[in-house]
Amino acid sequence: MTAVHAPGRWAERVISVTSILAGLALVLIVAGAVLFALPVSNPRVQSCGAPASFLLHGRVDTYVDPNKPPKGFTAAQALAANRDRCRKRVAARAVPGALLAGSGVALGLFAAIAEWTARSARRRAL
Repeated sequence: MTAVHAPGRWAERVISVTSILAGLALVLIVAGAVLFALPVSNPRVQSCGAPASFLLHGRVDTYVDPNKPPKGFTAAQALAANRDRCRKRVAARAVPGALLAGSGVALGLFAAIAEWTARSARRRAL
């Protein structure tokens, strides 16, 4: 014998779950935006700024000449600063930020489509 389910019962469950998914999507988008907005710097060489600003404005890296390092720098510190440039620091922050924000948008779209489908099914069942 099969169990009899009330029409639209699954729709009610989906609608309650989609609000949780939408909230999670919002958290992911905000976390991604925060990662895009937190400033990055290459200490004593260059202030890279926010990753979003660095990428959108197409800023370039500042290099330190290891043969003539600035005052307060050794040649080894100059080489280390050149290896760990702003572009690498920005990428290390921008890629996870983009993944978080993109995942949040995708999850939000999924939640919206699922809720729309469930509400349509509930209306038809009534």
